[in-house]
Amino acid sequence: MKHWWERNKGLIDGGIVRGGYTTDEIEDFTGCIPLLLESCVVGGKIDLHAEAITSVWKQVAMFISKVKENAIGESWERYAPSLNLKPR
Repeated sequence: MKHWWERNKGLIDGGIVRGGYTTDEIEDFTGCIPLLLESCVVGGKIDLHAEAITSVWKQVAMFISKVKENAIGESWERYAPSLNLKPR
């Protein structure tokens, strides 16, 4: 990640990433995946509502839905009691 941020240092302005996020927030949200991060650079700033992120969130929601369908009631409650996956 250090190298990605060095290569894209123009995205950081006064310690805040252009787009209004911190580097930690962006890394947490994208899982530190450089190709996904690259897809979030839109118009010289980070856009966490870019098509790539939206696509990943849809896939995650479908996966969770399938797991939940196959889970036996109580096991789902233990597996993800506070899981609330909604894009910001």
